Amino acid sequence: MERTSLGEALDKLNSDVASQSVAGLDALKTWLQDPANLEKADDDPQAWPAVLRVLGGYGKRQLDALARGGGRKGTYKVEGPQVLQQVLQHLSRRPKRQRKAAPSEKMVQLLKQIWSHIIEVLRSDMMAAKQPESLFYFCRAAADLAEGAEHGSLLQLRGREVSVKIVLKFLLEVPGALHTQGAALDAAAALCRYVDGDLVAEVPFLCERSLALMQSCGQAAANCLGACALRAPFAFRDWVASHLEAFMGRMTT
Repeated sequence: MERTSLGEALDKLNSDVASQSVAGLDALKTWLQDPANLEKADDDPQAWPAVLRVLGGYGKRQLDALARGGGRKGTYKVEGPQVLQQVLQHLSRRPKRQRKAAPSEKMVQLLKQIWSHIIEVLRSDMMAAKQPESLFYFCRAAADLAEGAEHGSLLQLRGREVSVKIVLKFLLEVPGALHTQGAALDAAAALCRYVDGDLVAEVPFLCERSLALMQSCGQAAANCLGACALRAPFAFRDWVASHLEAFMGRMTT
């Protein structure tokens, strides 16, 4: 696709007409597969904010449609979170020379909205019951957002509307298949590594949930515990000391 086709794809994706939005999502997926398009978008300060804004709006409309339809089959497209995660992965893994500058205020606000949407999805009983396969991509998206934290994208996670404690709570309580829970633990570990400020208050909950998932999720749970130990070593030491028997039992099974 040519660079000018991005605007056409986003216009369709932004439509309230289902057939148009589906066509727009397909067009955006095709556009994202061309490395030349990604390179051009990286050099255009307006491109990725536009993509995130439209994808965020599409995701919210999809969630509303799922609720209105009572979870009826066909009212939610798993391709939406797939594409969102693909975009966030690209943004978090761009060469450092392209990511040194702090994000614009517009981008910071968009990322905050994406975090809010992720929380809304993870706390949705309807999503857990009717679209559990989508939760995997939202957990992956959270991990990609966290990995971009060194460039400022997590600065808003200490506010009242979107807090690291809330994000961690819903990540570590996400239902679904083991690969989804593993992705949630990976995201929690990434948050531990990169989020601003200390995590002393969050350590007990992080450790308890990681330990509970150790047998089923193995390495992902161990990585989350390791991230806690690195970011809050004294709080982690104190927690282990007070739960030593359970900790050693889980770690050796």
